[in-house]
Amino acid sequence: MPRYHVDMNLMEFYGIGCDHCDDMKPHIAQVEKEIRRSFARYEVWENEKNLKILQKLDRGLCGGIPFFYNRKTRDYICSATSADNLKNWALGKPNNAFTQAEKKPFGWDDLVKETQEKLKGPLDAVKQIQQKIQPKPAVAGKKK
Repeated sequence: MPRYHVDMNLMEFYGIGCDHCDDMKPHIAQVEKEIRRSFARYEVWENEKNLKILQKLDRGLCGGIPFFYNRKTRDYICSATSADNLKNWALGKPNNAFTQAEKKPFGWDDLVKETQEKLKGPLDAVKQIQQKIQPKPAVAGKKK
């Protein structure tokens, strides 16, 4: 992934192990590529100094992470959001501070199909073994 000039006006606050923060990684990478600038990143769960910066900028608006703050426009985004909304925020265009990122619906059908494919080989092997060890049925009228 190419690194661009870090724009200190575009601040991302996150926590290591934060699921919502991790969900934003592909959106952030996409936006950085499109605007050709990188966000200044601040980890807040393990860094007290960064947490204090977050609290000062947040002012009780969001109270969580991920939190995005644009120092130039004083605009912010609370939690995960779409790539389009994040790009608008980064460019100083109208955006929604509370828009949730679109989640792809969970595909049960795809999961079942994938699982069946993974089990096909082992299940076929079990069937072959069962056929080999099963006693053959006795034929009527024959004596042992």
